[in-house]
Amino acid sequence: MKTTKPALRTLVMPLLAMSSSFNAQRETSVRQQSLDPLDLAGCYQLEWRQSNRPAAFRDIESRIWLTTVQVRRQDSIPPYFVVRPAPGTRASIFEQVNWRVTTDGTELWITWSSGFHGVHVHFKLQPEKEPSSLEGVADTFSDALGAKPQSTPVVARPYDCP
Repeated sequence: MKTTKPALRTLVMPLLAMSSSFNAQRETSVRQQSLDPLDLAGCYQLEWRQSNRPAAFRDIESRIWLTTVQVRRQDSIPPYFVVRPAPGTRASIFEQVNWRVTTDGTELWITWSSGFHGVHVHFKLQPEKEPSSLEGVADTFSDALGAKPQSTPVVARPYDCP
């Protein structure tokens, strides 16, 4: 039995080393391709693609500022950052407004919430190219019984903050 343990070690140890080397290379490759959320910080003009959009969408600022102020961080989720009205823009009625990039770096989520109802906007990201605009969909949410979610397309165009 004692002779098989060293033999097993000599077989298993190189495999473990190769596996950890492969995983390190893969993680480095994923990190290089993924988007740093802070690269998205800045001011955006929101353009709603539906002229007769529901009231919840009309209550959102037309210009927003994705800040780098972190709201919270837990190990199981990506960090959340504060959204503010862009300088010179009236604030929305929503008390909690934050943004985040999904852990795989493929979507930007912005949430406006009163604690009971609000709006989620999600934009598809392409980490390999700099966005001239972001296209997405806004969805309402509510904890009221019988409330039906509503959706509308939205575009966010970056601009220089004043």
